[in-house]
Amino acid sequence: MAEWRFRYDTPDDQGVSPRQHLEKAWEQTGRKPALLEDEPELYETVTHIWLWFMQLSNTRGGGFGPAPITFQEIAAWAGLLQTEPTPWEIEQILMLDGVWFKIQAERDKTRNKKKKT
Repeated sequence: MAEWRFRYDTPDDQGVSPRQHLEKAWEQTGRKPALLEDEPELYETVTHIWLWFMQLSNTRGGGFGPAPITFQEIAAWAGLLQTEPTPWEIEQILMLDGVWFKIQAERDKTRNKKKKT
């Protein structure tokens, strides 16, 4: 399995690249995302899982905050895109979602501390 540097310029099905999402976040927050400074290394064989996660993550619902990605959303997304993720790929998407929520909680905690001071 050859190591491959993930390219943030690859557009998703809506024609928007991960780099564009990160740059928009930078513009909105004024903080440069670490991923724009040092691209992570991914194996080429799992890059599609990251792209799938990004597609699903960009469609999050929620009332008072973002909602987790559900099996129902994955099934609907897979049906619309006519793709068949394996159980292992679905597990990886859900694990990435857990990491995403952990990072969001840490950011919220940091923001709340800054607001209090």
